[in-house]
Amino acid sequence: MAVPFNCKLKLLKERVYFFVVFGMLIPGRVLSQCIGVDFTAPTTMACAPAMLNFNAVGVPVGTTFIWKFGASTISGSDTISYIFTKKGLYTVEMEATIPSMGTCVVTKSAYVNIHLPDTPNLVVDKPKLCNGSDSVLLRNTKQGFNRIDWIVEAQNLQNKGDSLRYLFFIPGVKHIGVKVYDAFGCPFLKMFDSAVVVNYVPSITINSSKTQGCKPIISNFSLSTNQPSRQIVSYSWQFPGATPSTATGANPQNITFMTSGSYNVTVTIKMSDSCVYTKMQTFSIYAEDTTKPNFVLYDSVNCAGKLTTLINTSTSPVGAGASFFWSFTGGGGNLIVATDTTKKKDTVDVYFYTADIYSVRLDSYKNGCFLSTTKLHNAIEVNNGYSSPDNVSCVVPDTVHLINTSTITPNKIFKWLLKDSKGNLIDSSNNQLSAEFIIKNPGFYTVNLVTDIPGKCRHTEKSD
Repeated sequence: MAVPFNCKLKLLKERVYFFVVFGMLIPGRVLSQCIGVDFTAPTTMACAPAMLNFNAVGVPVGTTFIWKFGASTISGSDTISYIFTKKGLYTVEMEATIPSMGTCVVTKSAYVNIHLPDTPNLVVDKPKLCNGSDSVLLRNTKQGFNRIDWIVEAQNLQNKGDSLRYLFFIPGVKHIGVKVYDAFGCPFLKMFDSAVVVNYVPSITINSSKTQGCKPIISNFSLSTNQPSRQIVSYSWQFPGATPSTATGANPQNITFMTSGSYNVTVTIKMSDSCVYTKMQTFSIYAEDTTKPNFVLYDSVNCAGKLTTLINTSTSPVGAGASFFWSFTGGGGNLIVATDTTKKKDTVDVYFYTADIYSVRLDSYKNGCFLSTTKLHNAIEVNNGYSSPDNVSCVVPDTVHLINTSTITPNKIFKWLLKDSKGNLIDSSNNQLSAEFIIKNPGFYTVNLVTDIPGKCRHTEKSD
């Protein structure tokens, strides 16, 4: 009897081997054990993924089964389900082991045909939008599909072909779905995550720490945006007319403006998503002229107690509308200011009574700008004096000795003057530290000790 080639016998009862020879099973007494053994499937062609059912027929109760689907082997029963996830032709084999009889093998080559479209390939002409809403071309470059649907922003755009131009309005990360169908109508959906990123132009505000005040205006800059979640990775600043004129970094420091005017400050920022934005903002800078006040200090070295004159020589533009204030330190407060010290161009007369080095300062105040100039004045203590051990004589001629008790100061010059009772000068030739005069005629005489620091201080000590 002819037996189908897909049915062959293994070891049967009585341990006799049987083989298929030219389509005939020998010996014939075992053939009856596999006659009618087979399996069937309601469906043998499907779209992946597909779960197909297989049913064994012609086998007695108690039979055990091993099923093979391509390279997969599964132990099961007379009914089994198997999921096919990949496309292709699959050979299905059933091994049915009949108790006390043997094993029947049924093999069906290319029995199952599973269809699945190829994976589409997405190309986006503008995957990153930096300036808000824009039209983007989406293209599938894989050929051979009967139909293509597009899934964009939760919209199922059916049968739109290989390309789709889509206008994005809403910022964010866009996932694009491409659903393709093959000739058998089998679908396959491929999601392309983060295929398009839509960014809106951030609102940028440039901030300056100072725009008005005393010249020069020294300001620090920073910026703020309405999109703080987007990371800025680089900054490029331009400050035309200022010093320095360029800067990098988030917060440029000590940008100096020397004159009043309008200045265009520009910053270019690069985001971590590679988007680049530029902002130009105009600042009105008001720099109050800050020419320092000045004054003339006559006799920067003078005798203590002598009148010293100070003259305010400040000129425009600081002088216009500015208020001035004099102040003095040193000498324990022993000085008298003889005139009003708050008026511009005033001449100020000051008596420095105590020997000391005084600090003289002239302050100016205008529109919030406070400036000052300081000079030093040296008030010298004269402290002149002398004595004589023999200023009374009973006979003439007689020599009178004069001992100088004055404070010795560098560059101090001494000069002795001898005068008669009428004030007539008798002798002025002595300029030694101490002196002696020869009195030739009886009478009363006056001696003047004159001390002089040239150009600074002159004092006369008189004694009869």
